[in-house]
Amino acid sequence: MSCSALCSICLESRAFPEQLLFFAACACRTPSCRHYPPRKIFVDLIISEADRHATAPAEVVNLQKQKFDNARMLAELREVKDALESEQRRVRALEEERDRTKIECIWMKQERDRTREEHDQRTKERDELLRELREADEKLAAMQIDNREMQRVAIGSKAQRRGLNRDVMQDCDELGAHERVRMEDIKALQEKNLELFRELMEQTLKIKSLSEPDAAVQSAQVQHQSARVVRRGGAGDLRERFYIAAAEGHRVEAGRRAEAGHRVTETREVPRTRTELRAQDGLSGGVFPPTVDSFPLTENPASSSISFSDQTMEAILYSLRNHE
Repeated sequence: MSCSALCSICLESRAFPEQLLFFAACACRTPSCRHYPPRKIFVDLIISEADRHATAPAEVVNLQKQKFDNARMLAELREVKDALESEQRRVRALEEERDRTKIECIWMKQERDRTREEHDQRTKERDELLRELREADEKLAAMQIDNREMQRVAIGSKAQRRGLNRDVMQDCDELGAHERVRMEDIKALQEKNLELFRELMEQTLKIKSLSEPDAAVQSAQVQHQSARVVRRGGAGDLRERFYIAAAEGHRVEAGRRAEAGHRVTETREVPRTRTELRAQDGLSGGVFPPTVDSFPLTENPASSSISFSDQTMEAILYSLRNHE
């Protein structure tokens, strides 16, 4: 503000001395205020009360006009500021939209490239399928030609196939007849074998019943020999005589079976030494002293035989009864 505008404050009776000093100093520096003497601190304001009351309304009107102008300018400035801020927001939104559009463009370009690659790949696959289709058509045409030839050959070979089928059926019938005859023969042989086995069991039981008295005689002989050995004072002769008596018992039993007409089903060589006797009887659970000296025995091939226990014979007879 100029000094002329501010001096209206000094005209009021409520003006402070500091304000007067300020405006006096301002008047000294301002060239437009020529009515003030230069470099004068104190201003001699001699204004009548009537002049001051006469100029006050005009000054108040001017101040109010300036106040209204300032308020209008402030409102305009606020409107301009709001418009500027809205424009800035719109610009920022446009920039964000531009960035999104750029990103979408990049994505669309990538999608376009992928679509082109897929299109090229599908084109290659289509070409490959077309090539395979042409090859298949060529093969189908060749197979149709071959099929016609094969049909002509098949029509000619149907009669041969029928003849072969008749021959095969005749062979099957003949084989079935031979098989039935063979099964009947096998059944007859099984029945005959069962009869022979029954006769064998009966002969075995008969031989066992005949050999029981001989076993008692042999037991008495062994006791007599053992008594003689005890009287002599030695045990080695007793063992030898025991083995000899056992061998003699086997020979006697085999001779009786041969006389009864029994066929020997298994042959064993007669042991000739005490070691062989121990090995033979050891299979059936016998226990002998560990001596290896040998003694001669009389050879008799008919002395080999197979002996059955009572439990074995009973089991065989029980199985025969169940089979019948």
